[in-house]
Amino acid sequence: MRLCFTPLALALLVPSAAAQTAPSGPAPAPAPSTAPAVQITADEDGFQLRSPDDAFAFRLRGDAQTDGRFFVDDPDGLGTDQLLLRRARINVQGTLAGRYDFRIMPNFGQGRFEIQDVYLDARFAPAFALRAGKFKVPFGLEWLRSANDLTLVELGFASALVPRRDVGLMAHGEVAGGRLSYQLGVFNGAVDGQNADGDAGDGKDVAARLFAQPFRGSRSPLRGLGFGFAVTLGEDDGEAAAPALPSYRTTGGRTFDRFITGAADSTTVLADGRRFRYAPQAHLFAGPATLLSEFVVSQQAVRLGNATADLSTTAFQVTGAYLLTGERASYGRVRPARPLGLDGGLGAFEVAARIGVLRFDEDAFPTFASPTSSARAARALTLGLNWYPTANVKVMANYERTTFALADATDGASPLPAEHLVLTRFQVAF
Repeated sequence: MRLCFTPLALALLVPSAAAQTAPSGPAPAPAPSTAPAVQITADEDGFQLRSPDDAFAFRLRGDAQTDGRFFVDDPDGLGTDQLLLRRARINVQGTLAGRYDFRIMPNFGQGRFEIQDVYLDARFAPAFALRAGKFKVPFGLEWLRSANDLTLVELGFASALVPRRDVGLMAHGEVAGGRLSYQLGVFNGAVDGQNADGDAGDGKDVAARLFAQPFRGSRSPLRGLGFGFAVTLGEDDGEAAAPALPSYRTTGGRTFDRFITGAADSTTVLADGRRFRYAPQAHLFAGPATLLSEFVVSQQAVRLGNATADLSTTAFQVTGAYLLTGERASYGRVRPARPLGLDGGLGAFEVAARIGVLRFDEDAFPTFASPTSSARAARALTLGLNWYPTANVKVMANYERTTFALADATDGASPLPAEHLVLTRFQVAF
């Protein structure tokens, strides 16, 4: 439901004190108003103030996610059951002079304060805009989707190799009516699966992404088809206190792939130069069905003492979902055709599944990673059920099973036990 107010309408609703005490008699004709009417709206997409010519706008949005994580069949107590405030964000957006957009989004979730997005966007034409500040690096297909619109509670293995948010400058735009989009930027250089607020070295990362939706805007059954390719290239050099290398974890927080670390540079694996990533990716939205797929390769030059190598970590995932109540699926928010409480509606229901695999470079063992504490590969299967009472509320339940392959099946090491995890989420977003 949308509510609209103007200063004139508010004035009519609240009579002035002078009008209440004035003597009876003919009222003088009101002077014509020359002030422009500012539009104030409130709907499922937030609260907004907008000038009559749309040159200036201010929008207030936000979201909160309360999650549950419960380990099943965990006799060794490797995981801790918990309830947590996963995200609690205020999202302030606006437009200045019809050309400059800004966004400020802090996150108060998990007991800490973090600035996730702060940027200014200058739109010179649909085909060319410049963005500066801290924002999502244009790379992963699943990662670039809003956390509020994910079909499963947490991101998959392919997203573990993706740089998250970083400070940088990016050119971006759309051509051919939005059927082709591009992003090209320079960033400080975030490690796989991490955010970056600064840079300890001179090296920077270049990120580029090209994404096509050739049937967008048509009536073709393939109008929800999109495919693209993303790449990053940069350099990083680590030290014992900050190796500039990732460690990979399961959804439950268990670290299963990591490099050797010690007290000095000679006993710690360090980033040692070139870092290169690439990712082919695609999605298809057909009626109530969703299919997303991406494959990510992350290559990093490393050093341990005098030993050096270029190591590659790879991951892929395929995610499918289906809206049982028949709504049309999209990359954005699910909007129930019959929200809960409206004409007997129950909202929208969705089933989802994802399969993902992450493989650590076999050349990492045993020099750069211990075969007794790191896995060669991890595989995860996730099943989910989502309920959307309204467009602003979502309830999710997932079951995820993760298994591991030994780095060296002949070294006598015991297999890492499988992780069985039940995840829940209650989300409010506007």
